[in-house]
Amino acid sequence: MNVAGIKEVGNNRLQKPEKPQPEKGKSFQESIAEVSGMTTQELMQEIGKAKEELYKKAQKGELEESFQIGGQSFTLKEWDKLMDSFDSAQDKLKAMLEERLEQQKKAAVQAELQKEDEEG
Repeated sequence: MNVAGIKEVGNNRLQKPEKPQPEKGKSFQESIAEVSGMTTQELMQEIGKAKEELYKKAQKGELEESFQIGGQSFTLKEWDKLMDSFDSAQDKLKAMLEERLEQQKKAAVQAELQKEDEEG
């Protein structure tokens, strides 16, 4: 099976294509430009845009502190949103388990009644 961007290797194992590697002896900017497919000038413009955006956010007080948790970083808003979705899922699971337990209790009572009817 052929998948675009992935080549097949022996024993049906798939291997990701190798990323282009910069040539030795070039400057860091030239190497990054070569690997990213952008010119050094385009890269510098993108970095400048990102710096300008951060500066404007800092002036407006829109920057939020973020915290590293495992392999990810969360702002307080992002963390609260994640916890809300987790709590919601946990509440749904709890309700589903309680409903199943109730159904099992009803089934046990009915089985007991049938057993008594058959004996009596």
